[in-house]
Amino acid sequence: ALYSALWIEKVAVGIAIGLIVAVAALNIVATLVLMVMEKHKDIAILASMGASRGAIMRLFMLQGTIIGAVGTAVGGGTYGLAYSRHQIQVVRVAIPVSGLPAALDGFRIGLITDLHRSETVPARDVVRASTLMMGERPDLIVLGGDYVTWGDRTFVAPCADALGGLQAPFGVYAVVGNHDDDREMPAALVSQGYEVLRDARTTVTARGERIDLIG
Repeated sequence: ALYSALWIEKVAVGIAIGLIVAVAALNIVATLVLMVMEKHKDIAILASMGASRGAIMRLFMLQGTIIGAVGTAVGGGTYGLAYSRHQIQVVRVAIPVSGLPAALDGFRIGLITDLHRSETVPARDVVRASTLMMGERPDLIVLGGDYVTWGDRTFVAPCADALGGLQAPFGVYAVVGNHDDDREMPAALVSQGYEVLRDARTTVTARGERIDLIG
């Protein structure tokens, strides 16, 4: 039911975005048409000065290109900030590993990384990522770092709290990223019961086989 709802949401949003793009394109065309109609005197002056029809057409095409580029940049940026960045999805990838013991075939590792909890990335996004992860029921979970942005300590504990509740049969392991500090972020993750690897190595025994984790 969850994934059906997500699929329906994606389709609905896709249709909405398509309509927005169509309306924007129509507005650009209408703007150019009105511009030409309003500037017919200017066009006549340019023609009297020797400008060819091709040159005048290229001038208006340049204006249209600039308008379209600005509209695309503003619209794309607004869409990314307001909607796209909050669309957290599950990506499933089967990775072939040379020499993998048969017992570990199908071993599932869940990865959450680059959350960048901040003023623009609310706690609900992190909670959603955790919820989706638990819905996948991985054998082992890895947290890949960059929990906050630019080491902002304001969001260290809130991010760790939002990640609380992650569980996997063979444990939850974490590393820190270049946006994380070396003390408060690891401590916050440890307080949630997760093992943080900082220039360290540990061994997990799963299905009778040893797996080395290095972080």
